[in-house]
Amino acid sequence: EDMRRRRDDAAENLRPCWRFDGPSKAFVKIRWEEVLVGDVLLASQDEAFPADLLIVAAERGRAFISTANLDGETNLKERRPPAPCDWDLDDKNA
Repeated sequence: EDMRRRRDDAAENLRPCWRFDGPSKAFVKIRWEEVLVGDVLLASQDEAFPADLLIVAAERGRAFISTANLDGETNLKERRPPAPCDWDLDDKNA
């Protein structure tokens, strides 16, 4: 089982994700293994991501997250950004 977990972790770490690059003011594609603490990442609908992310903005102010691969729970869990980050991405005046 340890060998399988190591293989699965290695494959997961090579998957692409999008990190915000300050100097270019754009999201750039990187591998998960390149993510650093404090990075701002972009996660799209139905995209898998590691469990240790903080939601800072979500469409309509909330996100629904599946944790089935972690705990077997099939119900989606509603998550909202913390109050200091609570932007409504649909609000054109924000």
